[in-house]
Amino acid sequence: MYVIRGCYVGDYGLAAVGKYFTRFEDLNTRFCEGLTDVGLVWLALGCGRTLKSLEVAASAKITDVSLEAVGSYCRSLETLSLESEFICNKDLLAVAKGCPLLISLELLCSKMTDEALQAITNFCPVLQFLSFCGSNYFTHKSVFLFLEIFFNWVLHYPF
Repeated sequence: MYVIRGCYVGDYGLAAVGKYFTRFEDLNTRFCEGLTDVGLVWLALGCGRTLKSLEVAASAKITDVSLEAVGSYCRSLETLSLESEFICNKDLLAVAKGCPLLISLELLCSKMTDEALQAITNFCPVLQFLSFCGSNYFTHKSVFLFLEIFFNWVLHYPF
């Protein structure tokens, strides 16, 4: 795993990684404050087809543009960790639709709703690990849907 953590790599640095390390598989960019959509899009364009693991956290300038690029170009992604208060349903829908091989997904996103969890259960059939926290918008319906699909349980909600 290549770790670029807690430093000011910036967009040009991440673009260089995408351009010159086209077989990159694992990248952790936690707390790299200099990252914006530009860098992550160039990374996805350059080495997205081989990228299997990506962690993005505390990057306030990462928006739906980056996550749509991840969904479009990182089709081999198996592990994804996203931590941002700016990520919303639309972003997670793009990732879920574009990354069907996801095995592990960690989300700390305050704007997620039932719709995001529904998309993840529909479009990520091999998902084995899902961690989601930070959102007050989930209801019991999504949690039970998740349990029913992934564990083949028939749950009867008593209310």
